[in-house]
Amino acid sequence: MLLVLLLLTIAASNSEAERISWERPMLHPLTVDHHVIPVGEIFELRCAGDFPLEWVVPDSDKDASTSNDSLRIENRINLTHEVVQGEVNRKYVSHLKLVDLYYLDTGYYYCKYQGTSDLEVS
Repeated sequence: MLLVLLLLTIAASNSEAERISWERPMLHPLTVDHHVIPVGEIFELRCAGDFPLEWVVPDSDKDASTSNDSLRIENRINLTHEVVQGEVNRKYVSHLKLVDLYYLDTGYYYCKYQGTSDLEVS
């Protein structure tokens, strides 16, 4: 049985030019820092933060011999974004759903605030 190893990382900008202090986005479920999932299964993550979010996913072109478009990650990923109004402030939530996992899906999946460029791994 072939398994896919997915490595999760929360990222936020920590640039000297940006002196805004914020809490990093939180991944859910985050019970471990990596997941091993059988090929062909579905992988889902939820990320929540105080500002609009975006995802950084592994490069689907890392295996140039893969000419099958159905295996490209951008053809199998679904990203949704929503704003949840809380009692005190808004919360931004983003969902990542990757179907038909393939061994080339192995890598780091980052959730970060939109517009941030420096990734600080925590």
